[in-house]
Amino acid sequence: MRSLTMKFMAVAAMLIATTATQAADLGVSIEAAFPNLRIARPIVVTHAGDGSNRIFVASQLGSVHVFDKNSEVEEADVFFDHEEQVTYKDKENEEGLLGFAMHPNYKENGEFFLFYTTSDAEHTSVVSRFRVSKDDPNKADSTYEEELIRIPQPFWNHNGGTLAFGPDGYLYIALGDGGKGGDIVFVTNSNLHTLQDIRYRRLYKAKNGQSGGSNKKTGKSGEDLIIEIPCGTVIKDQASSKIIVD
Repeated sequence: MRSLTMKFMAVAAMLIATTATQAADLGVSIEAAFPNLRIARPIVVTHAGDGSNRIFVASQLGSVHVFDKNSEVEEADVFFDHEEQVTYKDKENEEGLLGFAMHPNYKENGEFFLFYTTSDAEHTSVVSRFRVSKDDPNKADSTYEEELIRIPQPFWNHNGGTLAFGPDGYLYIALGDGGKGGDIVFVTNSNLHTLQDIRYRRLYKAKNGQSGGSNKKTGKSGEDLIIEIPCGTVIKDQASSKIIVD
């Protein structure tokens, strides 16, 4: 274990040194943006695009933190605590809260999205929509969650997690490649689906504020768009036969 740790530290030092050298070659330097701030296992640093000058940081443990953009900041407020619903283990550290994205119209609708490993099912990724509190812009509404999609994962690693809105207004979701040694992928003719079969584009469309799925915390439901996609499923455009996601 000591040997492994030393090797890891040596590799990390080499990467840092290489990055610093490349930065110097470009005539720029690397500086700590918030040297006095500590947040456990940060995975995303972003902003709301609302002109508030706030920074949001998501932690893999299951929480989202917020603070004013100030290089001297020492403590962040908890914007959203979802840790009870998120599974994270140090020895299986590719699960947890893995993705966080603000809606492009966050200033108007207060919506944001999380990709996380749920605690209510083994090795299962969930993408849900959340919203800010009506009473406090630095707190999310803890009573609201709209689950959009649930993806069973065969293993605890290589689960993807990146969430990002494209210029077309669609929310793009990285599902990972299946995990385990050798990157095993379960692809067979039986799990080959078309976009039409699973309403793929409709599910992710957020450009005009479409809302589907059900709110599992309040019990209210809209049009149910929750679907389960086996890991390794190949999604093809029926017209062009182009593979969209695998």
